[in-house]
Order: sequence, then structure tokens, then C-alpha cells
Amino acid sequence: MKDEGILVLSKMDTSDLNNHRRVMAAAIADMKAAAQNLNLLVNQNTLDKTPYLLSGEDTSKQERLHAARMAVEALDRVRAVIDTLPKG
Repeated sequence: MKDEGILVLSKMDTSDLNNHRRVMAAAIADMKAAAQNLNLLVNQNTLDKTPYLLSGEDTSKQERLHAARMAVEALDRVRAVIDTLPKG
């Protein structure tokens, strides 16, 4: 099965290969966005361990939900575009 995928990819014409490169570039961009949002969540976890300044309220809840949603959506897009690539 893997050899078949390698053979198909080796025989693709330039336009198909360029389409696959664009798909991979989009997947990489989404992976970077997911990593940035996960990094934001890690930073927010660190900040949550410090006392709340001034208001005494948890103001990070909305930011954390947004970062988590963006990370999950980016990973979903990566999964979707990976399914369009030739199988190995």
C-alpha cells in the first residue's frame, strides 16, 4: 500500500504536485496557529496561578475559551486537508 502511494506521487505532474504543496503550506500555517494558541493557554495557566489584580475576578476565562476554540478549529482544518493528500 505504501509503495503504491509512493509510485502515484512520483508520477504526478507539476500542477498536481503544486496543489499538494499548497495544501501542505495551509496545513503548516494551521499547525502554527494551533501551536500559538496552545502556547497562549500555557501562559494563561501560569498567570492564573498569580493573585488577581485589582478586580479579584477571573478575567482570563473568555481569552482561554477563544484560544482553545482556535486551536481545535486549526487542528480540525489540518485533519481535513491531510485527508486530501495521497495515501502512503
